[in-house]
Amino acid sequence: MNKRKLASLAASFLLGICGVLWNFPLFLLIFLLYFLWQCSVLAAGKIRGKRLGLYGAVLLAAFVLGGARAACREDESRCAQSFFIQGEDVSLLGRLSRKEEKGEQFYYYLKDNYLKSKSGTYTCPQILVILSADESSIGETLVIKGKIKTFHKPENEGGFHELAYYQSLNIEGAVEEAKVEKSYGGPDKFREYLYQIREMFRESYENCMGNSHGKVMAAMTLGEKSGMDRELKELFQKSGVSHFYSISGIHLSILGMTVYRLLRKKCTGYTAAALSGIFISCYGIFTGFGISQTRAIGMFFILLWGKCRGKSYDMLTALSLMALILAWENPKIFYHTGFLLSFGAVAGVLLAGEIKKSCFHRELSGLKDTCLVSACIQIVTIPILCNTFYEISPYALLVNLVILPCMEALLGLGMAGMLAGCFSAAVGKILLFPCTVILLLFETVCRVSLKLPWAVFITGKLSEFSVLVWYGGILLLLLSRKNHKYVAAKAGACFIVFFTVLTGPFRLEGEWDVLDVGQGEAVCFMEKDGTNMFLDGGSISVGHVGNYRILPFLKYHGIRKVDYWFLSHLDKDHTSGMTEVAQSGFPIKYLVLAKGIVRDEAWEELNRFAGEWNIKILYMGQGETLTGEDKSWKVTCLYPEDKNQETDRNHASMVLFYDSGGFLGLFTGDLSLKQEEKLAESCKFPRIDVLKASHHGSKYGTCEKLLSAVTPKAAVISCGKNNRYGHPGEETLRRLLKRGTAVYDTRFTGQVKMRRGEITTGNSVSD
Repeated sequence: MNKRKLASLAASFLLGICGVLWNFPLFLLIFLLYFLWQCSVLAAGKIRGKRLGLYGAVLLAAFVLGGARAACREDESRCAQSFFIQGEDVSLLGRLSRKEEKGEQFYYYLKDNYLKSKSGTYTCPQILVILSADESSIGETLVIKGKIKTFHKPENEGGFHELAYYQSLNIEGAVEEAKVEKSYGGPDKFREYLYQIREMFRESYENCMGNSHGKVMAAMTLGEKSGMDRELKELFQKSGVSHFYSISGIHLSILGMTVYRLLRKKCTGYTAAALSGIFISCYGIFTGFGISQTRAIGMFFILLWGKCRGKSYDMLTALSLMALILAWENPKIFYHTGFLLSFGAVAGVLLAGEIKKSCFHRELSGLKDTCLVSACIQIVTIPILCNTFYEISPYALLVNLVILPCMEALLGLGMAGMLAGCFSAAVGKILLFPCTVILLLFETVCRVSLKLPWAVFITGKLSEFSVLVWYGGILLLLLSRKNHKYVAAKAGACFIVFFTVLTGPFRLEGEWDVLDVGQGEAVCFMEKDGTNMFLDGGSISVGHVGNYRILPFLKYHGIRKVDYWFLSHLDKDHTSGMTEVAQSGFPIKYLVLAKGIVRDEAWEELNRFAGEWNIKILYMGQGETLTGEDKSWKVTCLYPEDKNQETDRNHASMVLFYDSGGFLGLFTGDLSLKQEEKLAESCKFPRIDVLKASHHGSKYGTCEKLLSAVTPKAAVISCGKNNRYGHPGEETLRRLLKRGTAVYDTRFTGQVKMRRGEITTGNSVSD
């Protein structure tokens, strides 16, 4: 590294950025260790005195500069977020730089913007505008009126962080319900022409290959992912091969070098470099200049420059330079998964190169070389995947052995068929038929791999310490590569470290969480003995609540199965998410119902569903208890009676009393006043730590008699914003606040977490 001063400088600069964005003490410690290592390497190379001091000062300055740049970006974000107020009317003046179609909407990306609202006037470099029709050309300056849309943070752990994603693109807010009032200036005819060609090519794919495979090829060659079939996306992502349909360095290297070699046969080196550079730049504009494309195109230009100057190409230096440029422009680019994976993949290629130089004395065969490179890319990018999707595919390496050799043929035939299809659909279909066969092969291999044992391994979000240990292991192995003694032992030690990191997390204490699922309910119990339980799980206001809110939460925490899934009753706002989770293939051992459950058509449907997905149903009678093996927790069914006479599902809700290490909770489903009063009369309660307010805080629940019996310290209400039922009722809130009970409402707090005997997240309404 000491021979690559730019790479050393970039590493220090990036560590400074990471310190401000995430954990400053941790990254300061990493920088100090890195600083000492660099100085020791130089000292060993007989570089001392002023030169060593100067080098150390430059590294320190780079670290401070990175931190300062990130701090400035944070200040800009805080200023922007104070201006962007959801739903506020706004007038906007900006220049249209890019646009894309997403479903029935058009996304305009405007630069050099001036916004005016009640809050004042604000300038921002880039903003997203959402329109219902495409009525403007790229390059025009537009006057737009609409309403401000703010980007949300995840409602629950594991959810999509929309704000961080758009900030990584240097966008702080959006304008929705937008209408173009006026336009000024002429369009950028070249960029608009490229956009129209792109749309024509997309239609060519769909006409010649059908909607499903046509959209995969459009994503692969045009960067148009928004229309891809959701099922196919999930299939490729779970198999660990979603990279193949993303425009990345592989695609651009194939295209750029192919064009350069063809031109080099007819032109001088400078002419070939210039023309291939122009071609690849136009292709970048054509496909939207995403982050990974920008990185790849920048590195390709450095390669061309080296060829023209007769210099050798150093991939690490080129990678470092592009990281410096992108991170300086927007330090929050570190929030972008594409940025991390793109640079991580190249780092994996570099790691493979170092291993080949150190451990092999001759060139590897094609298959062995592919295996080594693919394995190194997997090793480098696994922590990124774990902290993005919370799961990995152990068979991704094997699947990639089928995918990677086909890439060049798929890309070449795909582009040829796309061009031909613009003039003749028949010719296009002939040329694209092999592409359809290849994609069907990819799908088949992915589906087969997902049927193997441990096909998708849930890792959970890795802690900062685990990530540090992972990359520290790679670094130590790399540093000792020149010492060939005990190679097998070193590799075995690294494997043990990696395996230990991935098979965690190790739960040292229990916790339970009330998730924000909109108008519905979902509660997760994680016990320190490894038992995982869930209560209800559904919503009528959030679509696909199981896939988008419950499953990400489970995976975030490294939960690989639910042992007991309690259903208080069978209304959709309590069950819809559970059915989605089961249908995704996530293991559920037992569904737990009350013996006195209303046995209507919903109950019959649940029995059919459980049989179809091989889930056992366990019935709890009134007074029966489930207890942990180590006696650290127990759940008792208090209601309804086993011979229940109620016919209304809400009135026969299962009521659970939960005790985990002396931390007490009461969960009352959707009971109403009459049933609550009956419960209060028939049971003797100690003082409850947390009461889950019945029926989403309805004014017809959480009655005085029950509150007198349980005297809760805190109450949690789960309901959706602006719900049509008026939940929670003002009467219920008054009853709770009158008793001094802290009230947590998921509309405002999002997920509510209970750990170590106290509520550690969420803001009390009564504060």
